[in-house]
Amino acid sequence: MEYLRQEYEDYKKARERGETFEQCNPFKAHAFISLARQLQPHLRSGSRILEVGFGSGYGLSLLEALGNRTVGAEIADYTFDYANSVYDEKGLTPRLVKADGFQLPFQDDSFDLVLNVGTIEHFVPERQKHFVKEMARVSRDQVLISTPNDSPDSGWARFKQSPVYCPEEEHLLDLNELSQNLGLEVTRTGGFHAASTQNARSIDELQEREFAMNDQDRARFGFLKYTLSRKNKGLKTKRQAA
Repeated sequence: MEYLRQEYEDYKKARERGETFEQCNPFKAHAFISLARQLQPHLRSGSRILEVGFGSGYGLSLLEALGNRTVGAEIADYTFDYANSVYDEKGLTPRLVKADGFQLPFQDDSFDLVLNVGTIEHFVPERQKHFVKEMARVSRDQVLISTPNDSPDSGWARFKQSPVYCPEEEHLLDLNELSQNLGLEVTRTGGFHAASTQNARSIDELQEREFAMNDQDRARFGFLKYTLSRKNKGLKTKRQAA
C-alpha cells in the first residue's frame, strides 16, 4: 500500500496549494463518482454504510454527501489522516474505526450496505472467502465487493502492459461465484472507470462518456468490476478467526 501513502503526501501538498481532491487525483475521483452514482439507486434514504478498507476516504465521503450514514474501517494508521483531511475538505464529519477486516468490531446485521473496493485481490482465495463472509456478517442487507477488472478489454488489462505498472500478487476471482458460494444472492454486476481518459478535459466529461455506455460496456471496459449482492435472510454467518 506504499502507493496510497505517496498519494496522501501528494494530496497534502495539493491542499496547501488550495486544490481539491478532484484536482489532485481526477482519475481516482472519476472512478468513485461513477461507483457512487451506480450505487445510490439501490440504497434507501439514510442508509447505514460500512466501507471495510476506506483508503483515502474519498469514495465513502461521496456516499455520506448523498445523505447516507457512513462508517469506515481501516488498519493502516496514515489512512485515518488521509480520510480526515478529505472529509474536512468536503465539510463532512467522518466516523472511522481502526479494525481488521477479518475481525470487525460490529454486531451482526449492523449495516444496510457493507462494501470493499480493491483489497480482497491481495489475499489468497480462502482468505478472500473469510473476508467477504465477515462483511456479510455485519450487513443486514447488501454486500458489494470490487476488484480490478480481468476482462481482456478493460482499462486494468491495458494498465498492466504499461511501464508504470508495479507487479503485485493479485488473485482476481469471479466475484459472482465468490458471492454465491457464500450464500449471497447476486443482484447486480458492473464496472466503473470505464471511460477512456485520453483527451478528457474534465471529470464531468469522463462521467458523461461513462454514462453514455450501457451496463454491459461499463462491465467490459471498466478499470474495476463489482458485484452487489443481497444477504439472504436465512444466511447464517459467524465471526472468522483472524
